[in-house]
Amino acid sequence: MSGISYATSFSDVILAGSTFSAALRVESPLVAAYFYLVTCASMLGSIRFATGNLVQPHSALSALTACLGASIFLGGVLQFYEFPIILTYLFIAIGFTISAKFHPYREIFSIVCFVLIGIISGLNGNYTTLLAIALYAIASIILPMKTLLGLASDDWFHYILSIANLLLSSCY
Repeated sequence: MSGISYATSFSDVILAGSTFSAALRVESPLVAAYFYLVTCASMLGSIRFATGNLVQPHSALSALTACLGASIFLGGVLQFYEFPIILTYLFIAIGFTISAKFHPYREIFSIVCFVLIGIISGLNGNYTTLLAIALYAIASIILPMKTLLGLASDDWFHYILSIANLLLSSCY
């Protein structure tokens, strides 16, 4: 979808607002960095869908956010639960390497990061994060569909992520 869609532009603005709000509320600098990255991608998306321009920059930043952002977020979770700092740097380095080359495994790496976040959070009794990760998974499943209940899948994706991000902001 590269044309103009004001509904999708609006849902991107909602996502940007929720992630910016989440970034301001969290204590972890790495988790905040993830939220700022998502904010930038969603603002570019808002401009893209309102004007029909910036398709390439939005796609590139979204791909970067999906992979590098996931590893940064995982790094923040690892720091929050006081794992060895080397694990934080390792995952961020892997995410950066895969993102920089737009490696075909970036989506798999992103999924691995979020599954690890879910496992770590569940083992530490953080069920709010588990719910947010489940919402991320649902949003990812809906995204390839064209529409669901009369609403574009991109819009569902943005609204579900907005809710998940607000849940996550209360955890870190």
